[in-house]
Order: sequence, then structure tokens, then C-alpha cells
Amino acid sequence: MPSLYEAMNSALQSHWKQHQNQYPRFILSPEDHASLMHEIAVVREVFGPSALEFPRDQYHGAPIEIRPGAAPTVVALDGSETLLEL
Repeated sequence: MPSLYEAMNSALQSHWKQHQNQYPRFILSPEDHASLMHEIAVVREVFGPSALEFPRDQYHGAPIEIRPGAAPTVVALDGSETLLEL
């Protein structure tokens, strides 16, 4: 079972391949967003710059919408929504 970070990476890469490197957007609940920020902090501690340098409203350039009660979702350019596989 992938983490939210891994699921978002996979969805982002798939979207780029299908849409000529165009960015999707993500919808996360406040709880999922907090979890993602924690995962990013852990990754940044090990591999790179501090998590404070990572924009809280984007994931590798893709906008994040925070919506209470939402399931983690990727929204494609055409507006279609797909739940992330966790």
C-alpha cells in the first residue's frame, strides 16, 4: 500500500505522460494535507532542502486544493477526478 506521497508521485507522473507534461491538481482533506506535509518533511530531511522551502499549496508544481471531508483525488486537465490509490 503506497503512502500518500508515493500515490501523488505516481499520479503526477502518469498525468504528465498522458497530457504532454501539463499539471493536474490535487484535492486533499486537511488531515491528508497535514500527512503529506509530514511525509515531505521526512523526505527532505534525508534527501534535500528543508520542508519549509516546499510550497504548502503545491505538490511538485501541481496545485493542491484543501477540501474538508474530501478523499485524496487527482483532477486531470479535462476535469475528470480520480481517487488516489492508497
